[in-house]
Amino acid sequence: MTPHQYGLSLRLDFAEKLLAERPPFTDLAYLSGFSSQSHLTTAMKKYRNLTRAPIT
Repeated sequence: MTPHQYGLSLRLDFAEKLLAERPPFTDLAYLSGFSSQSHLTTAMKKYRNLTRAPIT
């Protein structure tokens, strides 16, 4: 795993944990280090195959 992939993985892990708290998605993207909501959405789809928050 490259350093970039490792950092991205950590940010995605953090974003997934924040999803349980249900903050606005734009805030979630900012807090987890993504440049925009669409950047987070694209990364979640590409690396985690998630397209929306899980229903709890």
